[in-house]
Amino acid sequence: MTLFLTCFVIIFGASTATAAFSNPNSILIGERAAGMGGAYTALSNDASAAGFYNPATLVRIPGNSVSASATLFNKFDTAYGEGSNILDAGERVNRGFFRTIPSAIGNVYKWKDWAFGFNIIVPDYDFFSGNIANSQNAQSFLTYTDESLWSGLVASYKINETQSLGVTLYYTARSLIRSTQDRTIVSGSHEILTSEEKSIKHNGILAVFGYLWKITKKLTLGVSVRPPAINISGEGAYYKSTTDTNNLPSQITQYKSTNAFTYIPPKYSVGLGVEASKQFTLSFDGTFYSSFGYLDMASSDASDSIEHKDTWNIAMGGEYRFKDPNFNFRFGLFTNNSTHPNVDNSPSRRVGDHINLVGFSSNISFNVSENSSYTVGGFYYGGDGYSSQRVGNQLTRLEKNHHVFTLLISTSYRF
Repeated sequence: MTLFLTCFVIIFGASTATAAFSNPNSILIGERAAGMGGAYTALSNDASAAGFYNPATLVRIPGNSVSASATLFNKFDTAYGEGSNILDAGERVNRGFFRTIPSAIGNVYKWKDWAFGFNIIVPDYDFFSGNIANSQNAQSFLTYTDESLWSGLVASYKINETQSLGVTLYYTARSLIRSTQDRTIVSGSHEILTSEEKSIKHNGILAVFGYLWKITKKLTLGVSVRPPAINISGEGAYYKSTTDTNNLPSQITQYKSTNAFTYIPPKYSVGLGVEASKQFTLSFDGTFYSSFGYLDMASSDASDSIEHKDTWNIAMGGEYRFKDPNFNFRFGLFTNNSTHPNVDNSPSRRVGDHINLVGFSSNISFNVSENSSYTVGGFYYGGDGYSSQRVGNQLTRLEKNHHVFTLLISTSYRF
């Protein structure tokens, strides 16, 4: 307990730090948790998800040693400058290319009233490559990959038969690579060509604290807190070239190495788990992300203005356990609201995309033996919003629609 409280005070007093997280629920971590829409603060029995949602649940997982691995195959359908109807999303599933994401790996080892584990997750991933504007007077092309990976240790302590505490310490790594090309045709003999390249690498230490209370045999309360993180390092590079065919030579801005920053909004989650029967479980989560604003590079003319606003997301899920044949069916609904405010009609600086998304999930876990299971399923989320991008040699607010289809495959073993 003393160690737990000491870590709690140190992390809460630390400076803020790292990751992108425009939409915090873009990756549903785990296997059981992902199938239930990420409503997992008050539930256990998922070694790959406990450290992320609520580390206090780790000691409640049955078995002395458990390992689990979940892999996602994401298909992105993103378009700029046009809207979409979410009801038409099913027609889009055959578009694009799948990208493999090793979503979560976790294990558990029990010792007396303690449980310890190692957790590797990819909590944030976004990708795009294509045209964002193609008119008679302007053609613009954008490519970016923005991803995070966390690896860390999880510890959980059973206070008594109804309560437990837990803490996860993650080492975080974020990578952003973005390039844009913009061609503006002023007249038949006058063009303006702009090329921009930007990259950010960032590392930090992040903690998650959890509490679990089994109020009755059927009702469980879970609480988790992810306070500000500790910065370790951040480095960025930036290059911009603007060529005006009527005003040569080109104008070049370049920073080969400059301080870079990213930020994970603090997260506060409350969840309820309900054992409606021996075979049916329901779960409900409410999650709050608090506000913060910053520039992501020390050099002002190379930086984006990243502002996170106070944001709520909710999730609910269910699981039904069939006895013959022996498999579990899971389903979930969740919101994936943007932590960024809406984009101004005439932005003066590139800002975070504002897209409020909704999604659903489902998977089936086949219990192939007493000690092992195989899970297959997936989730979808989508919606419309706005982005600030360079079009026609100036920053413009563009309509953006974003749909992601995910296939999940997972295995779990108990020893």
